[in-house]
Amino acid sequence: MLPRKPNRFVLFFVTFCFVMLEIPVPVLARISQSRRIGLFMVPGNKTDKPKVDAIRGLMTGTADRLRQKGVSVRWGAVSSKSANIDKVTALVKQGKELLSKGSGQVALKVYTQAERLLRTCMVEADKSLIAIIYKGLGVSFMMNGQMDMGQQMLQRSLVIYPVQRSKEYAFSLDIRNNLVLSKQQIDNAGQGALQVNSNVSGAMIFVDREFKGFAPMTIDDLKSVEHLVEVISPGYYDAFKWVMVVPKMAVKYNAGMKKAPVYKTYRGFIDHLASNVTDSAANKSVIASLSDMFDLTDTFFLRMSVISGKLQVNGLYYGKGKVNKITRSFPFDENLLAGLDQIVGDFSGVTVPANLAELPPLDAPPAAATVEGNDEAIQLGGDEAIVNPNSPIFAGKVKKAHKKGITEKWWFWTIIGAAVVGGFTAGFLLVRGGGSKGPSGTLNINLHGAQ
Repeated sequence: MLPRKPNRFVLFFVTFCFVMLEIPVPVLARISQSRRIGLFMVPGNKTDKPKVDAIRGLMTGTADRLRQKGVSVRWGAVSSKSANIDKVTALVKQGKELLSKGSGQVALKVYTQAERLLRTCMVEADKSLIAIIYKGLGVSFMMNGQMDMGQQMLQRSLVIYPVQRSKEYAFSLDIRNNLVLSKQQIDNAGQGALQVNSNVSGAMIFVDREFKGFAPMTIDDLKSVEHLVEVISPGYYDAFKWVMVVPKMAVKYNAGMKKAPVYKTYRGFIDHLASNVTDSAANKSVIASLSDMFDLTDTFFLRMSVISGKLQVNGLYYGKGKVNKITRSFPFDENLLAGLDQIVGDFSGVTVPANLAELPPLDAPPAAATVEGNDEAIQLGGDEAIVNPNSPIFAGKVKKAHKKGITEKWWFWTIIGAAVVGGFTAGFLLVRGGGSKGPSGTLNINLHGAQ
């Protein structure tokens, strides 16, 4: 027979098992499914710095391809409140449910809060999460009759995540049509330039989550719409801003970056590893601490030098509590990126895709869709990156804004056109004779389209 009163030890044991089963297991499961790879690269000497900076830029392509496999790559930038990313994700889920129920007013409050928290943890977010937040804001504003604000948010969503389908906006005919209208406005927008400066020279610049180069630099041929500009550097808080690009002008963005409290410790770790990278046993505690600092599951520290046309890589990999030494050498040529991808794959166990796959649909259609729509994709164009080891970027040259010469000005060819027409007319009259009569009429010459 069981005792009338439960034994205190039994109660404690049952309670302990319940807590262990209900709380830690889901957390550990979530963490184990998320791979976060940190890449820290340093030059072997000062002359290698421009090349190593360029390699860091090339490896953002590796990051993009890994991201499509659910693996994030981090460069050591710091968010003010990294833990808020979980709150943002939860709010987005709540907002989507509200939109499906047609509760636009409440959804607007939820997405506004999500966007506010996103600004505290932008480094942790991937582009799909950012795009979904601005999509949610756009739809919410439109449900509340604020069409101008809604279109602004939809354009932000589109520049971050170009591939979106009209049936994902099937809340109403107006909302779906506004997606198409927003895309057309982006397509028909003029082009301008963006000059990005920073108090941290060599900070990485991303526009709409696409790597562009290092500060300071000028970025040409941007659509004259709002763009998300991010400037990051290891050990610093990320700097970002939505910047409106103006047609035929160069808009300036000065990113004032602040050192995070971990900066001094981070620099100490990096300097320690760089000075004695070959001793994996002595550096285990240091690289483990570096990994913990940025919440990484896999950490690469790579010291690189270019010697006699070859890239010499010496470094360390830390994962699952173990340290492995990295020693590689391969030609500094068009296969450079493939060699670097191989290093990541060999040590992390994650195969880096050879090509960037097409973006999947951003979001599922609303659960309570009121408008039937086909599955056409709303997509903006993009350029395919080609690695050229002889590119000026490896020499550390900064891209300058293109300045139009006099022959590229519209008024130059207008004057030339007018002079040619005038000369032709005068010559024609001289041949015919000044007093002779001939057919009369009006000759209309349109030089408006001359470039």
